[in-house]
Amino acid sequence: MPRSCCWAGIRGRELERLLDQCRPQLYVSFRGSGPGRRTFHDECEVYVRRLRGGRRAQSEHCLVHFTSGSTGFAKAVTRSPQSLLRELETFRRIEGMAGPGSRVLLLGPVSHSFNLVAGCCITWTSGR
Repeated sequence: MPRSCCWAGIRGRELERLLDQCRPQLYVSFRGSGPGRRTFHDECEVYVRRLRGGRRAQSEHCLVHFTSGSTGFAKAVTRSPQSLLRELETFRRIEGMAGPGSRVLLLGPVSHSFNLVAGCCITWTSGR
């Protein structure tokens, strides 16, 4: 599985440092989001860029995302397919969590783990 990274909100030198450190094959970003943007967009464009010099995953990890960086530089969090599936199953057992037929409005940034997994991934994997 290609190694991919997803960041929304990390910019400039910090982003360059993380890309150099992780050397992902793919970089996923979003247009219409980021610092200074105060308007709501009901849709956004997702960009997937293949990076020259990106390394194939050396382990089963399929996703690298980052902490918010509120206490310093953002820190990498690597996820395996099994860890994501376990977390999704845990969320599915929570009463009131998004499920088949749900419409989700996600107000937090997907660069944060909870919003990415509990907001996006749970919706994408609901099956309907």
